[in-house]
Amino acid sequence: MIYLSILYNATRKRNFRPTEAERKRRQSRICFLSALFGSALLGISHPPAFSAITEQAIAAQTMTEQALAYFVRQEMQAEVDAYARQHHWQNVQTDIAITVPAAVQHLPVCPEPLTIAASDLNNQPVGNLKRQVRCDGGAHPWRINTTVKVEVQLPVVVARTALNRGTKLAADMLKMQVMHFNRATDFATQIPSVTGKRTERRIRSGQVIRPASLQQRWLVETGDEVLITARKDGMQASTRGIALEDGGKNEQIEVKNSRSEKVIKVRVTDYGKVETVF
Repeated sequence: MIYLSILYNATRKRNFRPTEAERKRRQSRICFLSALFGSALLGISHPPAFSAITEQAIAAQTMTEQALAYFVRQEMQAEVDAYARQHHWQNVQTDIAITVPAAVQHLPVCPEPLTIAASDLNNQPVGNLKRQVRCDGGAHPWRINTTVKVEVQLPVVVARTALNRGTKLAADMLKMQVMHFNRATDFATQIPSVTGKRTERRIRSGQVIRPASLQQRWLVETGDEVLITARKDGMQASTRGIALEDGGKNEQIEVKNSRSEKVIKVRVTDYGKVETVF
């Protein structure tokens, strides 16, 4: 199977008729051939069968900027789609711009499927990216670097009103808003994923909520009633108390014993649970 045969990877929809799938495959092939040779060279107005004659014609040609850009765009769109599914992005609109070096015109069409790999350190496929395309088959294997700019637009969580530092986020403080991003950045795409967390700095009205800038949910918060457990020499006793500080897992805080009203230091073990520190 030659290189061109991998360029159309669209997933067949549920209940998609086989004849419709074949029609779309033919349309995709002729779209790519037009980019590679030009419609005048093809001399056709309807998608033909992908015949052996066509394969021989392709094998005799060198690559074009349009052909390589088409391949990189398809691969980048698949990469963005996979990342969006993994991070629960919804209703994503993508704009992809490809820059291919003119030197591609001196490269032979690859007789085997091309491979593409990231040549940058960006984890999120948004912004200015670098992708290397490689042909490992034929008499003259080659590789070439391309530049890709990916911009996305999607609904993200923003502040409904201005929020002071240390504010515990509630659903009514937030809203969803469609935003445009042209570089890799941190943003929340679901309101429940950030509710209950606290802001580490002041957030303006309409500003994007960035999970990395939020404190994690406390296991114990100031004013919470907690279960105090004391263990010593194999003995265990429990009582109730009131937390005087916020605390995360294994953090040490102060609580007031509800019976003796004595303030003691304890270690947070779970939601609403602490252990005495000896």
